Amino acid sequence: MFLTETKSGNKVEALIEPLAHGDFKMIKRSRMFPNFKWDAEKRNEVVKIRLKNSNEILGLMSLTDFKSELWILINLLQSSKDNAGAGKKYEGIAGCLIAYACRQAFKRGYDGTVALEPKTELAKYYTQKYGMKPFGVHLYTTLENSERLIEEYLN
Repeated sequence: MFLTETKSGNKVEALIEPLAHGDFKMIKRSRMFPNFKWDAEKRNEVVKIRLKNSNEILGLMSLTDFKSELWILINLLQSSKDNAGAGKKYEGIAGCLIAYACRQAFKRGYDGTVALEPKTELAKYYTQKYGMKPFGVHLYTTLENSERLIEEYLN
């Protein structure tokens, strides 16, 4: 998968991998992820995205697997401070993380079904940018849209 360097437009290879136990301390100290208490997510499946040639964490995502209901919930999704807003260094972090959740949902036999509960101001963005659909307080993606996200962001 690739992220796009916003200044140059160059593509840079990125990896998504499980967050190591030691990463939680680094995240807390770095202040690069100020909006959420990531320590509280240790009981969930937490992944990070980084450049292939760097250990710097660019984004984080916490997942809960609802096996009996055949879907995955994105509990938290956050880009680092340097990669949020108009002055971000890399484009595509959130898209790659959402697509990763979709891929996991297919691997687990859930037809790519992934949901999240967005902050009010982000709901419109998620529907427009990622094709998610409203369902109660959640937005969700499944089947064709999840396949599209995987193709666009991971392949």
